[in-house]
Amino acid sequence: MHINKDLARTRAEFEVLLRVADKLHIVQDRWGGRQHYLRWENPVTWQIWDEVGLDYDATLGFADHVGFRCGTCREFPVFDLKARKSLRLHERPLIVMDGTLLAPQYMALQPEQALGWIEHLSNVCCCFGGTFSLLWHNTSLIERWQRELYLEALGVVVR
Repeated sequence: MHINKDLARTRAEFEVLLRVADKLHIVQDRWGGRQHYLRWENPVTWQIWDEVGLDYDATLGFADHVGFRCGTCREFPVFDLKARKSLRLHERPLIVMDGTLLAPQYMALQPEQALGWIEHLSNVCCCFGGTFSLLWHNTSLIERWQRELYLEALGVVVR
């Protein structure tokens, strides 16, 4: 079973994270994350994250194309469809993932094209007062061109 459907494993991993953060004197008001491989199932994943005490999830984005899977770039409270109730948990929509832009099985863009998409979507988010959420894996920082693209992406987003 994947962790997105495993309450006990999610709880255990979150507890480990909190212990390590405490040991390192890391203090945060809110805790959250995303599911590996963007694995998410409604309503199970949100129910689990809410129950263990996470504040936000940042999983919801497209694997095969960048954009607005949730129809928004603003964080929003989630709703449990099965229990028909609002949860304490919020969703932070994922707008762009590095693999989506660059992987041959997805958009397969050249670095300049990828940077164009990043800049465009960042501007759209800014226009609507939203948050531009960028997922860049550490494995996408191996080659020099990847690191340069990442730094350029941060430059167009941070302006």
